[in-house]
Amino acid sequence: MPARVSSCILLLTLFMFLLALTPVADLKGTAAQSTTVVSEPEKWGIFPAGTLHRPIVIDGDANFFDTAMLEGWPGNGSPENPFIIDGLDIDIDGSPGSCISISNTRVSFTISNCSLTGASWDWLPGAGIFLENVTSGELVNNTCYSNDEYGIYLRKSSFNTVSDNTCNNNRFGICLVALHGNNMFNTVSNNSCSYNTQCGIYLDAIYATVSNNIVDNNTCTSNGNYGIYFLHSNDNIVGNNTCSSNGDYGIFLYNAGSSTVSDNLCNNNRIGIFLYSSGEIIMFNTVSNNSCSNNTQCGIYLDANTSLANTNLSNNTVINNTCSSNGEYGIRLHGSHHNTVTDNTCNNRVGIYLDRSDSNTVANNTCSSNSEYGISLSGSDSNTMSNNTCSSNGEYGIRLYGSHHNTVSDNTCNNNRIGIYLDHSDSNIVTKNTCTSNDYGIYLGSSDFNTMSYNICMSNTEHDISLRDSNFNTVDNNITSISEEFFSVLFLLIGFFGITLLGAGWWKVSARGDQDDIIVPTRYRLVSWFRERRALKHIDVDETLEPDSSDL
Repeated sequence: MPARVSSCILLLTLFMFLLALTPVADLKGTAAQSTTVVSEPEKWGIFPAGTLHRPIVIDGDANFFDTAMLEGWPGNGSPENPFIIDGLDIDIDGSPGSCISISNTRVSFTISNCSLTGASWDWLPGAGIFLENVTSGELVNNTCYSNDEYGIYLRKSSFNTVSDNTCNNNRFGICLVALHGNNMFNTVSNNSCSYNTQCGIYLDAIYATVSNNIVDNNTCTSNGNYGIYFLHSNDNIVGNNTCSSNGDYGIFLYNAGSSTVSDNLCNNNRIGIFLYSSGEIIMFNTVSNNSCSNNTQCGIYLDANTSLANTNLSNNTVINNTCSSNGEYGIRLHGSHHNTVTDNTCNNRVGIYLDRSDSNTVANNTCSSNSEYGISLSGSDSNTMSNNTCSSNGEYGIRLYGSHHNTVSDNTCNNNRIGIYLDHSDSNIVTKNTCTSNDYGIYLGSSDFNTMSYNICMSNTEHDISLRDSNFNTVDNNITSISEEFFSVLFLLIGFFGITLLGAGWWKVSARGDQDDIIVPTRYRLVSWFRERRALKHIDVDETLEPDSSDL
């Protein structure tokens, strides 16, 4: 009897055990059916680095919370405790869509340490990370490479942080685009965006606003066209970036105003920093403290498309930049008016070049040891050039060609071929400049109605002041050297007559033109006890300089 009881108890126990197992199996089946919302829900928490994962698509706050619960992401979506998506390896191998796509949410989240590749177009551009109408996202230390369009793409998204990511070998590394919306107050910093076929970092406002963004401390090198490119994007800060060895431009602002471009390194591009206006009036940009060297064409270029109406780059400031060893120009302005170019250092073929640019101020720059010109104006009127140092240039310290009503004052132009050269340039004021140890101190060729006064032109090997085919000019109160002929005639006059009735031809000043139309009046002085001189008359010199009238 006890044996039969023991057998019954054993059978009952076995039955209850099997019954207990049945609900568990059902629950597992239910869990398996739930994987249609988000891929691989069995992987809970923060995944180990390199964890393979299928694409993530989230649309809306509710979907974000559901997905986070199923994926087991830490956090609760608040600013203090954001959801964390970490350590995923997503390769969609050219399939349409993005690796991670998040849209229409105000949930706070972080995407970090993910490897994202292979994204391609569907109805939206393919990206490693795609955010649309999102705030409070933080994208940190991700690698987004070999995607069809974008490494990271923010559309109509504000108050996000994109930092320490590597976005290489895409078409665009990082892109912020506002299409009928705003991209504002985003920070893009410390990213590496290189070897992208078109652009490292791109900001574009399309019928919207892209403003108050900070793009700083990024490395954008060896991209096909642009290191950093802003299109119709105003009031942004671009600072401390390295934008070198890009196919065209280090930093390019296209119809973009009121921005600050400072402390960037832009070397070995075609143009280091390029501000371009096409059909718009672009104002109030500041370009400061940048180093733009070894670019094949130009260090810093302000260019307005003068073939279009209402186009101008004005009231911009270019200050304290270093532009050296560029193939053509250190700083160039074309069709750009009312700008300030000051305290820059330029050593190139031409230091600073103004082309069809009026009413600009060019002051306190050092434009020395350029292979041709320190500062050159072509077809540019009513500019002020003051307190510049333009010495040891291969041709001219300061050159004006076809440029009128300019003021050239208080500049130092020493050890050039010509200190200051006016070529077919009328009604300019050249005053208080120092032009010494040149071949010619100041030279006018076919230039009329100019005033040259209070200049110091000493120790120039040919002539201190020389005019050729230039009429109705005023040369007044300049300090010049004394020629050897002066001493010979002086001693001769003293010896025979005891007088010093001197003509201006004995000073190192020459002129060639119509006798009655050269200089009215003329006055020279060397020291205080040499005061008034009689008017400079027609003087033929044996060797006259043939002016170089060719434009740049």
